[in-house]
Amino acid sequence: MVDFYKNWNGKLDWGIIPTIRFYTVDKYIYYLDKIGYPLPINLKGKKHCIGYLWQVKKLLLKNIPSYFTFADSGLTPPDFYELMAKMYSKKPEWKGDNTLMIILLFVKDFSEVKAK
Repeated sequence: MVDFYKNWNGKLDWGIIPTIRFYTVDKYIYYLDKIGYPLPINLKGKKHCIGYLWQVKKLLLKNIPSYFTFADSGLTPPDFYELMAKMYSKKPEWKGDNTLMIILLFVKDFSEVKAK
């Protein structure tokens, strides 16, 4: 299950759903084990759709490509960094722009991915 509190850019209604999550070892391992499987995607605690986990990567916040921060949130990298700082700076793992993040990409119709 993947929870969202806000539907940034309306992305939960797209055919692909990008998201950037705060890194923990447990979360990273969980997502790696779920590649190719359908997961419920919830918005504000209610089921919104099903997404098949297609890609999982870990990157430092400063190394996340601008196209991904924009697709994820509609924000430029500096504004995205500010948002992440507001959300996570009180966590002990927060290292500013050297904070590890998990990059996830879901697809709604996995049959198209498998066919390619």
